[in-house]
Amino acid sequence: MASKRGLRRKMCTGKVAYVCCDDAKAALRTIRRLHVTDEWQIPYHCRCCGRWHNGHAPGYVRRAILERQARW
Repeated sequence: MASKRGLRRKMCTGKVAYVCCDDAKAALRTIRRLHVTDEWQIPYHCRCCGRWHNGHAPGYVRRAILERQARW
């Protein structure tokens, strides 16, 4: 059985880690400008390493964004 520490390390393996949210947002803007990507990616704070990663937004976040845009 794998230890929790080992599982946590694997969760961040292969992901780009950013020091702050602004760095992650800047990287995401660059990725969107250079490539056609899924617009549902957002920066999130990682509980395992304490840094920031970019990843897909959960369904409840997507719905909240769409509802907010519909009000405009």
